[in-house]
Amino acid sequence: MSETLKGVLLAGAAAVFWGLMGVSAQFIMGTSGFTPGDLVSLRLMGSGVVLLGAMGLLAHRNIFRPIASKENFLAVLLYGAGVVAAQYFFFVAIEHTNAGTAAILVTTIPLMIIAWLFFAEHRPVSKKEMLCALLAVSGVVALITRGDFSGLHFSVMGLAAGLLSAAASAFYTLQPKKAIARIGVGPVISWGFFLGGLVMCFCYPPWESTAEWSWQAGAAYAYIVLLGTVGAFWCFLESTRHVSAAVSGLMIALEPLIAVVASSALLGVDFGPWEIAGMCAVITNVVLLSLPDRRLLRRSRRARSQ
Repeated sequence: MSETLKGVLLAGAAAVFWGLMGVSAQFIMGTSGFTPGDLVSLRLMGSGVVLLGAMGLLAHRNIFRPIASKENFLAVLLYGAGVVAAQYFFFVAIEHTNAGTAAILVTTIPLMIIAWLFFAEHRPVSKKEMLCALLAVSGVVALITRGDFSGLHFSVMGLAAGLLSAAASAFYTLQPKKAIARIGVGPVISWGFFLGGLVMCFCYPPWESTAEWSWQAGAAYAYIVLLGTVGAFWCFLESTRHVSAAVSGLMIALEPLIAVVASSALLGVDFGPWEIAGMCAVITNVVLLSLPDRRLLRRSRRARSQ
C-alpha cells in the first residue's frame, strides 16, 4: 500500500469515526436521558484514562513528567478547558438540532481561526478566505431559513451552541502550540482530556446522573470513547505522517456529510434540499481552505530553483 493511500484511508477513517460519534451522542441523549454535561464528563474522562494508560503502558513513558512544571500544567489545563467548552456546546447543538446540523456548524472552525488571526495578529485576509467566509455564511443561512425568509426555521440555541463550539475549537487549536512544542501532542491531548473530564465530573457527577444505562447506551458510549475520540484522533494524527496536512484536511471535510447521511439513515432525521445546499456550501468552504495557496507554491518552487 502506498504512503498516500495509507494517509488518505487513515484521514477518511477519522472523518467516519467523528461523524458517527455525533450520531451516537444524539442516540443516547434521545433514548437514555443523557445530558450534554453527562456526555462531556464521561467522554473526556474515559478518553483521558485510555490515552494516559496507552502512553504509560505501551510507550513506557512517565506520564506525570510532561505536566510537572507549573507552566506546562496550566497550559494543558487551559487546553482542557477549551476542549470542555467545545464538546459541551457541540452536544448542546446536537440536543437542539441533530448530529448532522451540529457537524456542519462546527466546520466553521477554520473561519474562526482566520478571524482570530486577523483581529489579534493583524494577519491580512486573502481573497480565497473572503470567498470561503461568504460560502460558510451562505451555508448557515440556508440551514437556518430552509429557503423561507419569512420566519426562522431553526433552534436559536442550536445555532448559537454550534458556533460557540466552533469558536472554542478554534481556541484549543491555537492555544496549545507552545506547550506542544515543549512536551508533544500526546501528553497535551491526553492530560487535557483527563483534566477537563475530571473538572466536569465534579460539575456533572456521573454517580448522580439520572441517565438510564442499557447495553445499547453502553455500546454507544464505548464507541464515543474508543473510536469517536481515541481512534479518530489517532487516525488523523497518524495520517499527517503519510500525507500533507492539506490532504488530511480535505478528507476530514467529509465528517459533516457522514454525520448527515448517518443521521438520516439510522435516526430518521429529514434533510431537505436547502439543508443539503447549505451543507455543500460549508463543505466547499472547508475544501477550499484546505487547498494550498498557489502564491506560496510558486514562491516555494522559485526558492528551490535558485
